[in-house]
Amino acid sequence: MILLMKFEECLAKNLIRDNKAAKGWVKNELKTANKFLHQAQAILKAGQLEATEIMAYNAIFHMARALLYSKGYSEKSHYCLFVGVSKLYDQKIQELCKKAHHLREARHTTVYGGKDVSKEEAKYAVSLAKEFKEITEKILAA
Repeated sequence: MILLMKFEECLAKNLIRDNKAAKGWVKNELKTANKFLHQAQAILKAGQLEATEIMAYNAIFHMARALLYSKGYSEKSHYCLFVGVSKLYDQKIQELCKKAHHLREARHTTVYGGKDVSKEEAKYAVSLAKEFKEITEKILAA
């Protein structure tokens, strides 16, 4: 996996921590994720490609938080969020976390480096967010 730091390292560095209260935050995270996904879809239609990538990533971020929270953990790092979710869930979500990690890096370059986003990249980001949503909802419904 592209994520080099291990779950145990994230715990040791306090970038992921046990947090029993986190289980109560899942519903709000899903609501926030859905809001960002709807915004990403609307912004894509308006042709705002960089904003689409950012909103789609935000949707994925909040879905991943919902998954982490449901296991009784909270995070202080976007990077460790995906490490934690990859560790705590099965292969399908691990594959999505790899893709989300790449999107996290792309979003970072867009926000801080001024990278232009192509229409294909923006569509991919929305598609990934939709897939992440579908899998997240299945996991949390089980």
